[in-house]
Parts: sequence; C-alpha cells; structure tokens
Amino acid sequence: HKYTIDYFKQLSSEEKEVQMDERTGEVKGWKWNKITASHQNHFWDCKIYNIAARDIFVYNFIKEYNKNAGSKLEPTWFNFAKILRELF
Repeated sequence: HKYTIDYFKQLSSEEKEVQMDERTGEVKGWKWNKITASHQNHFWDCKIYNIAARDIFVYNFIKEYNKNAGSKLEPTWFNFAKILRELF
C-alpha cells in the first residue's frame, strides 16, 4: 500500500475540541471538528472503524474462549495473539 499526501491530509483533517460543562467548568467530553468544511476525512473514518471492529472482534473472541476454556483472560490484542499462537 502506498501512502499519498491525500491520505495524510485526511488523517489530519479534524481537530479535537474540549467540551466543558458551563455550570461546573469540568470537562464533560470531546468533540471532533473538521478543520474546514472542504476537508475530506474518509481515510480517518475507515481507520477508526477498522480499529473499533478489531476491538469488538477481539472482545467477543476472548469472551467465547474464556467460556469454553474456563479461563479469565482480559480481552486484549496481546491475549488474542497469544491464543492464536497456542492454537496454531
């Protein structure tokens, strides 16, 4: 896969904004805003969706593995790779 300047522009097309509670002054969360309306962010979206899909898959895989193996492994990428090494 060849990375282009467009790829990196899309990865940096948004900025994180702190969301404050006006009453307490405490941080209540974050919001991602496009730097300009014309900036594209499709590669960024795909990257985040893929990370989320991987994390959900690993969580469900290890949950089933724990149920079947009677173990209590944490659902981490490291443990997922460890299980695969043991199986194959």
